[in-house]
Amino acid sequence: MIYRFADCVLYTQLYTLHRAGQSTRLAPKVFEVLCYLIAHRDRVISKQELCDQVWEGLAISDATLESCLRIVRMSVGDSGQAQRIIQTQRGHGYRFVADIELPPLPDDTPTPSIPPDPALPPSMPLPSILPVVRPCVACQHINQEDATFCAACGMRLRQPCAHCGQDILLPAAFCTV
Repeated sequence: MIYRFADCVLYTQLYTLHRAGQSTRLAPKVFEVLCYLIAHRDRVISKQELCDQVWEGLAISDATLESCLRIVRMSVGDSGQAQRIIQTQRGHGYRFVADIELPPLPDDTPTPSIPPDPALPPSMPLPSILPVVRPCVACQHINQEDATFCAACGMRLRQPCAHCGQDILLPAAFCTV
């Protein structure tokens, strides 16, 4: 799905946000919060509902949610003054309030490509998927995919499975092997 709002275009299948000519890959939880607010823009979403839907089964703090929403707002250019995109309704929750345009796309319209990384040598093929970054469940700090501990708060992000030794991402209790 493609959503156009303010000076942004959100490509849900690419997990990419284009804003003012810049392409950004959003962290997974930031992306999920933005998509959930857009999908339910017809009503106010409570903090509890947002936590239940985006952080399924995990208990998170208000600070974690606020931090994620702050990143969403920064990503879409919600300054709070000149341009309001996500409205906070004190004591009730959040609502996506920007006008959205859902452009019809013919089947032959190409999706935007991610520009080549100038840091890679030209002979080297570009990776088809950018490196995954993982937000810490506790503090939402963005960590590298292979991090064992959160660089900000020190929380363990992964551990070996007691059964097979394969790395599992926490908060899972065991691997699926």
